[in-house]
Amino acid sequence: MAGGGQQSVPEDIKLLGIKPKINKNFFIADDIMKKEGFFKLLNFINNNKVKEISIIGGSHSGLSSAWMLLNGSAMYDYKENDQNKFNLDFFDIEKQENLLTKSELNIPKGNRKYKVIPLQKEKYKNKHIYSELGEEFEYKPWHIGGILNHPSFSHIKIKIIYKNDIKVNYKSREEAMMDGYTGFNKGAINSKGIIYPFTGLRGDAKELWRKIKVLRSEKRIEFVKADNHILQKQAIKNSNVIIWACGYESRPLPILEYNSFTNKLENINFK
Repeated sequence: MAGGGQQSVPEDIKLLGIKPKINKNFFIADDIMKKEGFFKLLNFINNNKVKEISIIGGSHSGLSSAWMLLNGSAMYDYKENDQNKFNLDFFDIEKQENLLTKSELNIPKGNRKYKVIPLQKEKYKNKHIYSELGEEFEYKPWHIGGILNHPSFSHIKIKIIYKNDIKVNYKSREEAMMDGYTGFNKGAINSKGIIYPFTGLRGDAKELWRKIKVLRSEKRIEFVKADNHILQKQAIKNSNVIIWACGYESRPLPILEYNSFTNKLENINFK
């Protein structure tokens, strides 16, 4: 079963001097990943003299929050000629299928290798289409450009505050060693030699981590280790914006049974 996760804010966050329902500068990662929440965050940054942002949490949601701050959403509408504009490459998988040989057609779709063939512009004009293995998905851009300005963050410091060693996914110990990554033990490696195969950072989050810690090319973000409430409170004391990127738990799935006495479906309570 895959019920997904849900984010919650613990009661002891008050030890950090944070009052989630009162502090207007407090945001949670789940919210800023959505259009309305991201607009609200940008609006707060643009209308206040924000000099420092603290992201509490150094896992997937923490790095994703940082990536969103720097880049906007994947379909973010920037101003024309903006160098930061996010462009997708569109490829016509349908056309590729017709070019495959008989032997290649016997290979399962997920294992086939495709050449790059651009989609027909007329067919997908004015549409944002992502095509993969014959399936097409249309995404509607957020149309933020012209409504809100996206900060450059040249004058804003971003801190990612973490408690335990950050878990990063690597295909092998050798690959991790090449990056100088040693934040793992034998229990983090599976039978195929993969480091943190499920819980480790990957994709854009991993790339951002590498730019900060390995390549040292991303200067706008710094990691701050704080493994107790005293250090955490100290780390965020000068922050104008705080993003909570922790507290994820499994979403409970309701299990129902038919009650013949009441003639209704009722929740089964497990103790």
